[in-house]
Amino acid sequence: MAQEVRRLQSRTNLTAIERDEVATVLRRLTARLVLTPLTAWNGDQRVAADFLGLPNRSGKEAA
Repeated sequence: MAQEVRRLQSRTNLTAIERDEVATVLRRLTARLVLTPLTAWNGDQRVAADFLGLPNRSGKEAA
């Protein structure tokens, strides 16, 4: 995420306050869209498949 903020800064004229606000939004989005689903994973392949948009294959279907 820090690398993305640096790339954004190099392509825009954001002030330090604006850059910090973008970084805050990115942290929140990352937590909601990536980290929260992954913490629910606990090795359950169905959760990972759902998160990645893959077909859920479990039980007899996976065989």
